[in-house]
Amino acid sequence: SNYSNYGFYEGINISQDYGSNLSATFIITGNTIDKTRDAGIRIRRSKNITIKNNNINDAGRSNRGYEWDNVSGIYVDQYNGGTLQLVNNVVDSSGSYGLYLEYTTGVVDSNTVTNNFYGGIKLYGTFNYPSLDSLRRNNITNNYRYGIYNSEYSRPFVQYNDIHSNSSNSSYY
Repeated sequence: SNYSNYGFYEGINISQDYGSNLSATFIITGNTIDKTRDAGIRIRRSKNITIKNNNINDAGRSNRGYEWDNVSGIYVDQYNGGTLQLVNNVVDSSGSYGLYLEYTTGVVDSNTVTNNFYGGIKLYGTFNYPSLDSLRRNNITNNYRYGIYNSEYSRPFVQYNDIHSNSSNSSYY
């Protein structure tokens, strides 16, 4: 069974092995994911990803308030290049970040990211695989610690976002 006391374990989980066809394209669109134990959508080691028009509510119920990718609303580990289109999603009340993005390059546009227990959006990259996202027209509000948290080698282009009412304890957005 995929159900626990906290809800279903994960809404959608795609994880490729390192020897897989990492050039595959994944399109996740039009889903409603509610009350999951772990992440609402979790994609690991994938290159070309579109996540569009999804509603994720109350994901990551097993560990609220920790900075863990596996209890975020949407977690993407974009292994070894590729493109990301993360557009017009609603992510509310996740256990960690609403959007937890590692090694991603693409467009994060017109998403609503609210009331998450750690932060709104986390961007993480390394020297060889930096996070180079364009964040536009997102509503990032009422998240516990951060609106947008930039770490390591992430260099986002942030424009036209509505970022407010996130914790005042933050020196970030």
